Amino acid sequence: MALAIVAISATVAMGAWQRTQEAATLRQAQMQVAAILRDAVARTQQATGAPVQAGVAFQANSGVLQEYVNTGGGWQAAQPGGNLSLSLPPGVVVQSWSFDQTGFASWPYGATAMRAQSGETDTGVYEQVAGVTSPGSVTIASTHGMTATVYVTRAGTVWY
Repeated sequence: MALAIVAISATVAMGAWQRTQEAATLRQAQMQVAAILRDAVARTQQATGAPVQAGVAFQANSGVLQEYVNTGGGWQAAQPGGNLSLSLPPGVVVQSWSFDQTGFASWPYGATAMRAQSGETDTGVYEQVAGVTSPGSVTIASTHGMTATVYVTRAGTVWY
């Protein structure tokens, strides 16, 4: 009887531990997505001379993101600064996204991406950004259906 109680307790504890690990991995991925989006916005803030455009493209059910930059010579793939990986942790994928592309010239990635461009000054809730960003959100999901969302404002503020 005591052995059965110990076995049941161990099973319950193992399940709780696995959910905790999955939640921690999802949180790590959420912070990573936010950092990549911030990197794209920062590229436009640091622009000198010609306007710079940057974007992050997403693919549904994929754990891989791609950052792009256009400094006037066309869109080029870019590696984010700070040794950020464009691959999400194993078991986490992009579930969905929604970004308002109003006010942006067409580009090869359409509504599958967040975009930022340098230019006018717009004040956000937390920071001032030189330019404008396509507002919206991206939702990521874990293997067992846990989700987390990262939001972006038109001013370029990224939060979760």
